[in-house]
Amino acid sequence: MLRTLPPEIWCMTFDYISDKPSLCNILAVCRHFRRLVEPILYADAAFPTYPMRAKLDSFLDAIEGPRALLVRTLNFDALDIRHHELEVIDSILIKTPNLKFLSLRRPTLPHVQFLETPPFLLTSLKITFVPLDPPFVRFLESQTSLEYLSLQTFIRESQPVLRFSPTAFPNLKALAARDTVLGCFACVPLSSLTHFHGNPSGLLRAHLNTLLVLCCHVRLGHLATLCANIEWLQIHGSMDASSDIAHARPSLRLRGIRVVLSPTPLRQAPANFEQHFDAAPSLEFVEICSTAGPHHVCHRWYRGSHQPIEIRWKCKQGSEWQADWLKDVDILTSQLERSYS
Repeated sequence: MLRTLPPEIWCMTFDYISDKPSLCNILAVCRHFRRLVEPILYADAAFPTYPMRAKLDSFLDAIEGPRALLVRTLNFDALDIRHHELEVIDSILIKTPNLKFLSLRRPTLPHVQFLETPPFLLTSLKITFVPLDPPFVRFLESQTSLEYLSLQTFIRESQPVLRFSPTAFPNLKALAARDTVLGCFACVPLSSLTHFHGNPSGLLRAHLNTLLVLCCHVRLGHLATLCANIEWLQIHGSMDASSDIAHARPSLRLRGIRVVLSPTPLRQAPANFEQHFDAAPSLEFVEICSTAGPHHVCHRWYRGSHQPIEIRWKCKQGSEWQADWLKDVDILTSQLERSYS
């Protein structure tokens, strides 16, 4: 955690303050400052790199007592969390009853208490590499408040077919999952699901009918036609290939297409750009964004315009598909825009 000044420095600082009223005022200000800062300081913590053990131990010590109630977000995204580090992570998780957002990357979860008796009800959960076994399924089913779930995991070939309970995930709005685990949702209505990241062919027809946002690779983009009510489509791949999507089914009520390119964004409209608008009467804009660089700047071409508008998303990079495609962006006044005027 944060380093503190040694006592000698504090003694020198207050050496010439001897009257009690002044000291009481300073003490009151410090207490007030602490009440303001601690909820911000302990609200979220991330442990993305090594060495982790010292950081985990320090955080565990820091949240002893009422501070544990302040923790809302925890990210354990290091590529190789070791067993002794997992033990500390488990100790942290069982102390945080108000935790809402959890991200964990780990090949196995042996004998962890937070899976058996979770003290929290999450609204967002991202799991990577953890095998989907019966204990983990029971944990997921206990998280009835989940609104976002990312399951980048797998099922061991030796274990029986797993199915989530029909009562699981009553509030789930956004799902990102590999093809191999989608069968586990076969008995779940998912009546609140509006956002999906992955291969939609693995979902039930009832699931597809509620989708408003689909995010997938361009080679799966034609499967957007399975989603009768889709309005927003994000694809990863080439701009030229995305034109086939608009032609696939003109009756799709697409309002926006977002193409994520790597490594370089287009700064001029491609030759077949207008085909998107010709094929989809409801389409309002096509957005092109690059994964390169930290600035998170994208370019939108609106219907009837031959020049792009430069925008920046307000959300974290990579989570645009979950955001509001109209409200969660800022229009930028840039050199690019001025060059067109």
